[in-house]
Amino acid sequence: MKDLAPIVLFCYNRPWHTQQTLDALSKNDLAHDSNLYIYCDGPKSGIGIKALADIEETRNIVKNENRFKSITIIESESNKGLADSIIKGVTEIVNRFGKIIVLEDDIITSPGFLTYMNDALEVYKNEEKVMHVSGYMYPVKTKLPETFFIRPTSCWGWATWKRAWDSFEKDVEKQINGIETNKGWNEFTIDGSYPSFKNQLYLNKNGVLNTWAIFWQTSVFLKRGLSLHPYPSLVQNIGFDGSGINCDLNTNSPYVWNSIANEIEVNKIKLQVNKKVFYFLKQYFLKVNSMKEKLTLRDKFYLFRNTKVNQLKDLYRVVFHYKKMLINDITETKKTNQLEEIERYKDGVTIFQGKTINYIDYASYQSTLEELFNQKIYSFKTINETPLIIDCGANIGLSILFFKELYKDSKIIAFEADPKVFKCLCDNLSSFGFKDVELINKALWDTETDLTFYSEGADGGRVDEKTFGNGEMIKVKTTCLSSYMNQKIDFLKIDIEGAEYRVLKESEPYLESVENIFVEYHSFVDKPQYLNEILDILTKSGFRYYISSIGVRSVQPFINLNQSLGMDNQINIFGYRKL
Repeated sequence: MKDLAPIVLFCYNRPWHTQQTLDALSKNDLAHDSNLYIYCDGPKSGIGIKALADIEETRNIVKNENRFKSITIIESESNKGLADSIIKGVTEIVNRFGKIIVLEDDIITSPGFLTYMNDALEVYKNEEKVMHVSGYMYPVKTKLPETFFIRPTSCWGWATWKRAWDSFEKDVEKQINGIETNKGWNEFTIDGSYPSFKNQLYLNKNGVLNTWAIFWQTSVFLKRGLSLHPYPSLVQNIGFDGSGINCDLNTNSPYVWNSIANEIEVNKIKLQVNKKVFYFLKQYFLKVNSMKEKLTLRDKFYLFRNTKVNQLKDLYRVVFHYKKMLINDITETKKTNQLEEIERYKDGVTIFQGKTINYIDYASYQSTLEELFNQKIYSFKTINETPLIIDCGANIGLSILFFKELYKDSKIIAFEADPKVFKCLCDNLSSFGFKDVELINKALWDTETDLTFYSEGADGGRVDEKTFGNGEMIKVKTTCLSSYMNQKIDFLKIDIEGAEYRVLKESEPYLESVENIFVEYHSFVDKPQYLNEILDILTKSGFRYYISSIGVRSVQPFINLNQSLGMDNQINIFGYRKL
């Protein structure tokens, strides 16, 4: 009998799932000849009687298991958490035996899973470039090779060698800097189609998550390692029932296979990333991101802005494109209740493009980041090497960072009314040391005066006389846009939460000097609508326009008109003279 790899199973408090995992694994051809190590995590402090009973029942199930060559159970008296349990357990076993097969308690394996894993571990044992063997593959509809290499790993049934695991490190600063230094974010996120990979690193950095799998994937990526994958998948995840740390309730998850392969033959193939698979994986992720509700990130963000705890999890699903799969896509988070500890409208610091950046609300920071740097909605072309850009409503400065990335020698005039947001804006730009950026702490209006301003605490502040749940009322000074328009303007962005009509009307005589214009139109429930007047101003100024609906949307507006922060509609208007 060949030298079989030890199998390690991690479980905690899901007796039914654990039993299903063991039943499926025991039906594998090599199960009776394999040694199984089961790590049982301990109870958290203060948990209830039902939770303690589930832990005890899970432990009884594994103690009664007898369908493998040998079974070793490692019980923890205290709760380590999934991330620490896996890191410690994998390190112990792989250091002892030189190779390992890893499962969690919600993975159903096909009868050929162990054969595939052991064959792959043998065939590629001396290939330093091969660092990971995956039993799972995303359900890409296009027919793919039976086995192939890509860089991303998968934690749903996997294997590795000590020589590869020695490269594992959980140093988020070092890993982020490594990707930044090598300009590797695009490849790391599958041509930007799966931003979750990047988000997970930053969420770990900010202390929102404590995971392990994204660090393993990044360790492999930075070593330019390869991950062997099968097609179709040899495993199925049964954790989409709301019971697990990683998987929320979602019976229609796009990550679930209708059927899995019975067996996959392992033959040695070229040690290189399969470009065809990379392309179709990208298409798969793009489709996942646009499935069901075809709304933009900001659409969903505004629909879930309420800060009640029972809506907070939905908000973060929206912000990170997780829809009903947040915890599945973010591997090993600190249980679902971790999300209840995340506060809206709370200051924080993160890293962007290798530099420190401050935010005043993480949800709006992430939604704006997606809109600007992934969707790139402000992209425009000009032959001017030093284009002039006027940014009305600069918020914390992400739009300026985008414009400077687009045209590094651009000259920018930026307005932000909210004093707290303006300070954050100034701090952020000082980190980047940009030249030719003028920041103005005033609201834009049709006269120069002092007005009451609703400081919302994120990106929804506006001239108003009432609050909408969060925020406070302050006084701000105003100025007129026309005072800054006595020259050619390559791009004019106006996102000023309802003041757009007054400002456009006041500056209308100067709009002929503007080459491209972006206006975010806001319709307020208790105020007149000015969309027709705005479009008329743009038309008279020589613009053609393109309109897209964002933010507050209603599927059945005659029956139920959705509202958010006093708004019942939002529209992006892109004005251009020629494409």
